[in-house]
Amino acid sequence: MKIECTKQEEVDNLKNGAIAILRNGHFILNGNMEAELYGSSTAELYDSSAAILYNSSAAELYDSSSAMLHDSSTAKLHGSSSAMLHDSSTAKLHGSSTVMLYNSSTAELYDSSAAELYNSSTAMLYNSSTAELYDSSTAILHDSSTAKLHGSSTAELYDSSTASYMKIASISKTICKIFGKKWTIFIFDYHIKIGCKLYLTEEWENFTDKEIESMDKYALEFWNKNKAAILAVAKSHQTYEDDL
Repeated sequence: MKIECTKQEEVDNLKNGAIAILRNGHFILNGNMEAELYGSSTAELYDSSAAILYNSSAAELYDSSSAMLHDSSTAKLHGSSSAMLHDSSTAKLHGSSTVMLYNSSTAELYDSSAAELYNSSTAMLYNSSTAELYDSSTAILHDSSTAKLHGSSTAELYDSSTASYMKIASISKTICKIFGKKWTIFIFDYHIKIGCKLYLTEEWENFTDKEIESMDKYALEFWNKNKAAILAVAKSHQTYEDDL
């Protein structure tokens, strides 16, 4: 049941299971309460309360509370709270809180908080926070924070922070395997994996001798002997359509 509330007293008197509809003013939610905020409303959430925010509403979350933000809404999270951000919404996270960002949303993370970023979202990480980035998202990392980057995502690193680029080989057809060589070779939709090295087929084709040599002391000799055959098999397999 959804009940529109205009005063704090009405919110406090809601029965268990009721959802407060808040359109204007500032409200406090305690004791596992639920609310939807509209029209630039603001709320403070305690004790695992939950809220959905619309129309540039704002909330501050404590005690493992949660929120879903739309329409450029904003939130500050404390005490292991969590949030999902859509539509250019923003959040600041403290106390090991977590967040998922979509649609160009932004976040600042502190105190070992964590985030997943999608759709060109951005984040700034402090105090050993972590993030996983997809879809051309960006992150700036401070204080030994870490990030895993997918696709065309990017990161700037400061203060002993680290970032790793995660290569994902898409698989829509039977994987081609070549045995009997020094390293086993796997051919995917767009990638070739030789031993532990996974790169796009076009990257393998364009590597310089110096780049190949840096992979392993036997790599250049192996590549000179097998390059033409591996690339021929890969291109044939990757252009052939079959049912996985």
